[in-house]
Amino acid sequence: MSPGRSAFRIGADALLRAESRNMGRWEAVEAALAPAQTIWCTGIGKSGLVARKLSATLRSFGRSAH
Repeated sequence: MSPGRSAFRIGADALLRAESRNMGRWEAVEAALAPAQTIWCTGIGKSGLVARKLSATLRSFGRSAH
């Protein structure tokens, strides 16, 4: 399995576990991202623009994101 697919699967599993504990969607995302010190968002082209927007959104919530 590729590293990208593996990372995606780990994140998806964390969200499913959090959701199964009757958390709301945003609470589930917070629980999944809580262990991360800094979140790196990357992409090329359109996905790079989306990554920039996601990074800005995370920073507006007080998370460390690049």
